[in-house]
Amino acid sequence: MLRCERQFGRSGVRRLWKDYLLIGALTVLQGCRLDIVRIRDGNPIDEKTYETLDVGEATIDETLNQLGAPDEIEYQPGLEEEYLWYKYTDAIDVGLRFRLPTPLPFYQHNFLRLSETNRQRNQLQLVFDDAGILRAKSRQVAAGYSNAAEDERGWRLHIMPRASYSVALIGDGGVQDYNEIFDDGVRVGVDVGLQPTPLFLVFVGGHFQQYQGANERIEGQLASFGNLETIDVHAGVRLTAPVEVLVSFTNFEYLKRLLFDEEMNRPQGLRLYFQGSAGASFSDSVRVKIDGTPAGKFYDRSVQSSGTVETGIEYGWDWGLAFAGLGISRMARFDSGNSPLNGQASTFQALLITGGVSLRF
Repeated sequence: MLRCERQFGRSGVRRLWKDYLLIGALTVLQGCRLDIVRIRDGNPIDEKTYETLDVGEATIDETLNQLGAPDEIEYQPGLEEEYLWYKYTDAIDVGLRFRLPTPLPFYQHNFLRLSETNRQRNQLQLVFDDAGILRAKSRQVAAGYSNAAEDERGWRLHIMPRASYSVALIGDGGVQDYNEIFDDGVRVGVDVGLQPTPLFLVFVGGHFQQYQGANERIEGQLASFGNLETIDVHAGVRLTAPVEVLVSFTNFEYLKRLLFDEEMNRPQGLRLYFQGSAGASFSDSVRVKIDGTPAGKFYDRSVQSSGTVETGIEYGWDWGLAFAGLGISRMARFDSGNSPLNGQASTFQALLITGGVSLRF
């Protein structure tokens, strides 16, 4: 039976909506970039330690043992007083870039960039008399910034089973495009990640993927391709942010509270995520029949580099989170086999719809 008569068909309508879906995915993944950078200088001022410094009792030696060396020292000879300053600077820079691809490799033009910087400064002033006794103290804390005790977080372990379905295949498979040689496929796998902050997670993992072989008439002969099956291993990073960041990225106190002060054990609600991974794929041989007669290997068994980028939404609970997204995976070309269907394959790419859960420990 001809390829166009298979289930779902290969009609122009199906190809058209896949092309639109692919263009939209590439636009989302590559055309816009959000940068959030946080810079800290100095040590956070602990409120509990500040409260233990009793005026009229605390000595300068005891203070130095508790707080360490000050950031600035000032001496007033006439008043016989010594001022110790402890300072902590916290700055957030948020930038949104809209980018256009260019003919030049490894370059995209920023045709619009919105950038704002917010700098908050906390400081502690201690005044000692000539006998080294604390006579006055004052503390200035920027609104919305947490104390050191609130910043202490432990690393969390994530177990992330996931499944994907490919809705489009892209690239030259040798004698035909990949979407003519194979049907849309599936892949299943699991990742193991470590989360040091609410925003950031590193992971390693693997998955198995399979694309069903199709029938295609080539030069008057009916070629029946076997299944494409691979086992993949990879490592990557995952970034998350609340959906509110899309409309509130210039509200820096709001960003500070949501992105940096969030406790690791607290449910995180609805969030956006972006992740990328790179690794290797181990592909089995793909056999082919011509007019029903075995004709050898179309692709030989091989190992090639692979990678995936993905973006989507997730919702968190106490036990973990569930997520759904859209991604693009790629594998370097497969090695040619010994079949009479000669042709050099190019990079294999697939547009994926992905879903899964993450169990948090």
